[in-house]
Amino acid sequence: MSYDVFGDQGLRILPGATFSVTREGLLSGTQVFEAPKTKINLFPRRGSRHPFFRKLIMSDYTITLNEALARMEGRYYGVDNANERGETERVYSLVMGTGQEPIETHPDFRSIAGTPARPLRGARFIDPETGKVILGPNADNDEDDATGAGGKVMVEKKGAHFEAVIGQSLDVTPTERDVRIVTAVFDGFVGGSLSGVTSYLDVNNVIWRESWTSDRIPTDVSLGMVGRIMDPPGPVPNFGRRNWLYVGLNFDMKTVWRDRGDAGVSQSEVYSCSREWKLSGRRGWSTVIYD
Repeated sequence: MSYDVFGDQGLRILPGATFSVTREGLLSGTQVFEAPKTKINLFPRRGSRHPFFRKLIMSDYTITLNEALARMEGRYYGVDNANERGETERVYSLVMGTGQEPIETHPDFRSIAGTPARPLRGARFIDPETGKVILGPNADNDEDDATGAGGKVMVEKKGAHFEAVIGQSLDVTPTERDVRIVTAVFDGFVGGSLSGVTSYLDVNNVIWRESWTSDRIPTDVSLGMVGRIMDPPGPVPNFGRRNWLYVGLNFDMKTVWRDRGDAGVSQSEVYSCSREWKLSGRRGWSTVIYD
């Protein structure tokens, strides 16, 4: 079955036209035409409208020749229900996944591994200056200090770990002369229930995506904010203290040729557009680095 068009009996529209629209509003379709090989000038030009779906404009085509006939497949694009800016409504999507984080970055790390003075579950800490293991207490002590091996005492004050050689007595208060700051480094779990554990899974691979279609290059896309902390638009779920980093902006241009009648054919574009934001880990994106 075929259809004659444009009053030229030599040009036929073949059945099987396709038409589709994405949820972002990008229209696309195809149509196959057939004519005698000597009359390929009857084929429609780029920029002409689809014979059935009038919002579609021919962007490109392929012509196949055989002994007597020529067949052309035209490919068409358009924008569905664009606003005054030439854009469709924005569509939002959320992709969530997990990824590995070092165990020492866990927000409950202190309750999991303890401290250099009171390690838990086989946690081991080392003094980076000497490379030696900082051993835990041999007996219970008060909250601020614990007796370590080798006649030394570990004292925790305001998150810093102090080490002092006491000598004969463990009752004295370390003086500034006796104390040096030890930034204890976690060196893994050894022999405990978490032996060999070095990381944990956190929900740190979360992407919020905004997508739409436009008949002109978008301008209101916050180009200068890519790579910086930014709240995304749309119905974003609440993730508590975590924040968002603007990580991606994508334009996929499809050239459309518009038939202007006596004015000839001019070039235009249809853009498939998207922006992406990545959710931080539990500690948030650093404002020092990304703000």
